[in-house]
Amino acid sequence: MVRHVQVGKYLVFRTMFTKKDAKKKAEPEDQDFYGVGSRSARWINTMLIGLVYCQIQPFLLVFSAVHFLVCKFVYGHLIVFAEERKADVGGGIFQDQLWHLHFGLGTYIILMSGYLANRSSYIHVFGVPISPYIVCFLSLVYLVRSARKMGNVDCQVLPRNEVPKHPQLNQHDETVSYIQPELLEKKASEDVEDDWPASENDMEESDEGDDDSESP
Repeated sequence: MVRHVQVGKYLVFRTMFTKKDAKKKAEPEDQDFYGVGSRSARWINTMLIGLVYCQIQPFLLVFSAVHFLVCKFVYGHLIVFAEERKADVGGGIFQDQLWHLHFGLGTYIILMSGYLANRSSYIHVFGVPISPYIVCFLSLVYLVRSARKMGNVDCQVLPRNEVPKHPQLNQHDETVSYIQPELLEKKASEDVEDDWPASENDMEESDEGDDDSESP
């Protein structure tokens, strides 16, 4: 909360520059440690420690919950009010977090399979040996299936078919943003399946196609 590194830089630069210039030179914070990716990696590691060892030591869930509760208040203030605005990278980092979470769950399944194999015994049903650790280990099949399904999700680009074609006038809050009424009426009256304007790449491709179709 104190951001002691930035405070120290500001106090040093304040002796040589104006307050405004000193503040600019003290920012931004070290992205190798305080960046979005670095913070995400530390948060997911903390979550995985709680998940992997929660059944061996249930108190880890309590410590993990307290840790994330503190992070909610601390980083909720720092990112919004104290630090410089960071670029929006979409859902790429969030998807990487989910990949790491799946990997950690795989570690959890393997750990619990070994733990149950050491503490459980077999029972035979119709001549087939069954043990809790076998059932636990088979859950890897569901985990792999879920990971492959998540891999097909594009978290960076919103599909066009997910964009509403008609404006939701009853849910529009005029106190938050202003939309010209004529544009809403025009949008509502259009029945074209895909009325998005052509991009520069589309225009270039169409020009190339026209050039190829011309006779020499």
